[in-house]
Formats: sequence, C-alpha cells, structure tokens
Amino acid sequence: MKTNKKILTMMLVILLVVTTIIFSGQAGLIKITSSLEGKAISHVESNSTVNGSIHDVPVKPVPRYRLSIQAPSEVIEGESFQVTVTANNHSVSGANIVFNDEIKQTDAYGQVTFIAPEVDQTTNFTIFAFKYGYLNGTTPIMVIDQPETIDIEPPVVVIEYPKDGAIFTYPNITVIGHATDNVGIVFGSINHEWNGGGVGGGGYFPEALLNWSFDFEIELRPGYNIISVYAKDAAENSGSDSININLGEITIIYVDDDADPSLNIPPIADASKDQVVGVNMMPLTNERTKKTNVTLDGSHSYDPDGYIVNWTWKYTDSHFGETILGYGEKLEIEVGASIQVILTVTDNRGAKSQDTMNITVVYLF
Repeated sequence: MKTNKKILTMMLVILLVVTTIIFSGQAGLIKITSSLEGKAISHVESNSTVNGSIHDVPVKPVPRYRLSIQAPSEVIEGESFQVTVTANNHSVSGANIVFNDEIKQTDAYGQVTFIAPEVDQTTNFTIFAFKYGYLNGTTPIMVIDQPETIDIEPPVVVIEYPKDGAIFTYPNITVIGHATDNVGIVFGSINHEWNGGGVGGGGYFPEALLNWSFDFEIELRPGYNIISVYAKDAAENSGSDSININLGEITIIYVDDDADPSLNIPPIADASKDQVVGVNMMPLTNERTKKTNVTLDGSHSYDPDGYIVNWTWKYTDSHFGETILGYGEKLEIEVGASIQVILTVTDNRGAKSQDTMNITVVYLF
C-alpha cells in the first residue's frame, strides 16, 4: 500500500513540473513550484532551494547573428558591382541576396555580382539578405542616372579616285574611297550630277560600320560631272565628299618640222643639281683611288611644243669634248677635281638651250 502511494506521489510531482514549465516559463528560465516538503528535486542550480519555494533553471538560447552586407553606396546605371555578406566577421555562403527584384545566392566566399539597372533618374534601391538561422540584413544603394553622350561627330568621307578636277576622255570610271565614323556608319549613297541631269542611290547596311570602303561604277556625261558620296552614322550625323571632274575630247596638235622656225618654242635644258661626290679612302693603301664615275642626268629637260632629239655634255675647258650622249651618261673624274659641265639640248625643229652643273669629287676620311 505504501508503494502504491509513493508511485502516485511521484506522478503528481511530474505532472506539476510539466504544467509549471508550460505556463510559467519566461525569459529563458524554468519556474518550478513544489508543494512537497522535504522532497529533493534533481538537476537544479546550486543556488536553488527546495521545500515549497521557486527554483530558476537557466536555458541558454542558440545564438543568431545578423547578416552584414558590404556593397558600394552608389553605382552608375549599367555598371556591375559586387556584394559581400558576412556574419560575426565570417563570410556567409548560400545567403539569398535580393536586388531590384532579382535574387541570387552568395558563393563560397560570400560574394555575388549584380548589374545596376537602367534608370530615368538617380534612384535609391535596397539590397536585402536572408538565410535560415541568421537575422536578416539590408543596406541602401544609389543607382545614378548617366545621361547619354550625344555624338555630334559626322562620318569622314574621302573619295580617293578620281581626284577633283580630273579630265577623262572615256566615260566609264570607278569612284573609289572610304568613310570612317566613331559610332558606326549605317547608311551610304552616291549622287552623280551633270549638265541637264542627275542620278543617285544608296541604302542601309545590315550593321553599323566603323570603316566603309566603297567603289561605284558610273558613266560620265560630256562636260562637267559632280560626284558626291554621302554617309550617315547611328547618331543621325551625315558626312560627304564631292569631286568635280570632266569628260572631254583630246585635241591633237600636228607640228610641221618644216614650218617657220620663228613659231617654234625652244626646249628647256635641265642639267640637275650640283653634285659633291665622296670617295672612301679606306682601307688605307699606298695607292689611293685616283678617279670616280659621276652620272650626268638631263632627263628633266623637255620641249613645250615638240620633243628633244639630242643631249650634248662637255667640259667648260673643252677637255671633255662635245659628244652626243643620252641623258644618263657616266663621266670619269679625278678625285680632288672641281669642274663644271654644260648640257645642251636640241629639239625636233633645231632649237637649242643650255644648262650647267658643278661637280666636286672629294675623299671621305
């Protein structure tokens, strides 16, 4: 009978403890109330008392650290930036980061990268971080509106061929050139105008071209022809180049060699510039070179109304003598000499003219 009473008493104690835990637990302490005098209760703190008093048993809570976000305070729209998440001075991997309705998870180093959105004006955003077992973290970030740079530079168009002012005797030619632009050329065209008419055409390119090389086949009309090439870039800037060329006729002038000599225009003699010729004296020997060859060049001589039939070179002291030569004769001159040669040219109607050239030959030391 005593045994059953003892069991019943222990059951009542357990029920009382459980009820007290449920309804009296506050601030992490368990309040235990016992109405049993002289009954010991195990697992209580050393400063607790029994015999009908209240006993406090502290329960340590699991620590929860707040997520800390490191990110730039401001970024320019379209710019990429990095977000780093830490807690208790340690990087946190697998944290969920929310920015501009986009969610990403941090890598093993607690990092993640975002791209700032395009904005119409400078806008404030919030970066939000959360992960189970941690307190959430937030940080503000400003996305700065970057006004678009307005391009005002037009394309540079260059017609390489033909040159402005060229005269043609045949109608079909090819206009060759190129155009460049910093943002890209999107449209190109050519326009051909002449006395009484004109034609042109062009088109858009599949993609913007920083460099555009062109060649257009055109048919010239008699008289003046104005050729213009246009280019337009992606910013709606236009550039062009134009040339004015002519399609004419060749007039052949027949020169009668038996005509009155007074009507003839004399030729123009050109003996070229004066020459100083150096002869290398190395290696040193007992016998130095005594002579060297000097080229005489009268190829720049011409006749305005005919052609040259004879070139004659001679020394001024007549030691060289008069010899009918071409315009590329080589003359042997002693080292140390300084001489003057005379070039005489004769045209197809017998008119002559002269020019002189000084030649000095020296040793190079």
